Parts: sequence; structure tokens; C-alpha cells
Amino acid sequence: MGERDPQAGVKSLKRGNSEERKGSFERETFPLMPMLYRTALRLTRNQADAEDLVQNTFLRAFNFYDKFTPGTSFKAWIFKIMTNIFINQYRKQAREPQTVAIENTGIGTPDPEHLFFENLLDEDIKRAIEELPDQYRLTFLLYTEGFSYKEIASITGANLGTVMSRLHRARRLLQGKLHQYQTEVRLNEL
Repeated sequence: MGERDPQAGVKSLKRGNSEERKGSFERETFPLMPMLYRTALRLTRNQADAEDLVQNTFLRAFNFYDKFTPGTSFKAWIFKIMTNIFINQYRKQAREPQTVAIENTGIGTPDPEHLFFENLLDEDIKRAIEELPDQYRLTFLLYTEGFSYKEIASITGANLGTVMSRLHRARRLLQGKLHQYQTEVRLNEL
């Protein structure tokens, strides 16, 4: 019995037809779509930007699907792509002058998943998470999505110790902010 090449699936997709590649990609990505969207929404804080981020992530992941190494975490790989796109866009926006929208048309209806998430957490808790510095917020959000420290380190490009430190600091900052919230709620109850 010969050993199986771990790259055999990806290599066959390189040689195979586009329908096989598309089907394989869809089987891997579709179950992750809600999780990617939730994380993108938390990162961008804007529904349209989150949709664009997810779309760009899927496009880039599909274009480089042949570079994915079978046997590794596809979830971590695609989140790494999304994180890199987000960071690159953030850096690009920091270099560009800010623009202001002239009007807010309000066209379209809100996405039900977005409404669910908006109503899931109390406004003060959501605000506390959004006020975290970007590096802590990203680490915290990835942790809440169920990634291990090692996967977060791989996605963010940080050392394992840095991930643990950022998560610890994010928790401490949230604890302080939520303690204020708890104190305010108790005072309002009196």
C-alpha cells in the first residue's frame, strides 16, 4: 500500500474541471458563512462593509483555493484571509482622507441575521466590545467565535503569548466597562 499524498485533493482540483473545484469550495465555505458574516459585522461595525468583506473573502479564498493545504483547518485559513483583507482595508482607509455621506437614503430592509445580532446583546455590552482597541477586539471576537489560541495566533499573525495577553487585556477592559454598567443599573433600580 502506497502512502496517500496529502495534497492529492488540491492537486486534482488544479487539474480537474471548474465544477469540481466549485463544488468542493462550496462544501467547505457555506457552513462557515454565518460565522464569517457575524465576525465581519463586528469588525466593520457596518452591514454593507461586512457584506463586502465577506464577499471579498470568498472571492480571494476561491482564487487561492488550490493553495489551501488539506489536513489543516479550513476555518482558520479562511478567517486568516478575512483578517488580512480587513487589516489591509483599515490601513488603506487610514491613509485616505475621510469622506462624509451627503444623505442617508435608508433604502432596503435590514438583514434578519443582523437584526437578531443587534437585539441579542444589550447596547452597553455591544458598545463596550466596540470600544476595545482593534487588536484586542479582533482577538476577543475570534475567541468568541470558538477559535483556539493557536488558531487565533495563526489568523492574526501574532505569537501565542501575544494572543493570550491581548485576550486577557480585552477581558480586563470589558470587565471594567461592564462594572460601570452594572453600577449604573443598580443605581437606577434604587
